[in-house]
Amino acid sequence: MPDEIKVNDGGGLLDNIGMIDSLIVDCNTSVKTLVEGNYIAFCNKMCEMVRKLNLLKNGVKETIESRNQHIKELEIMLNGGEVNAS
Repeated sequence: MPDEIKVNDGGGLLDNIGMIDSLIVDCNTSVKTLVEGNYIAFCNKMCEMVRKLNLLKNGVKETIESRNQHIKELEIMLNGGEVNAS
């Protein structure tokens, strides 16, 4: 298990790696909750994990789009063009 869940420096929000670490912890906690017979708490944890997975999916998508845009800008600069500041 991770000793410390990583956060980015933007207001305490989890970065993608930190989100994955928290999901690993959630998986462990969920199994314990289920084995203890706390079925409603287990279902709640599953809902939380789905929300986190959706946030992770959106975060990865944004990261990829941002990197693709950055690559395009660098290619333009490499070819002697100017990048529009938008």
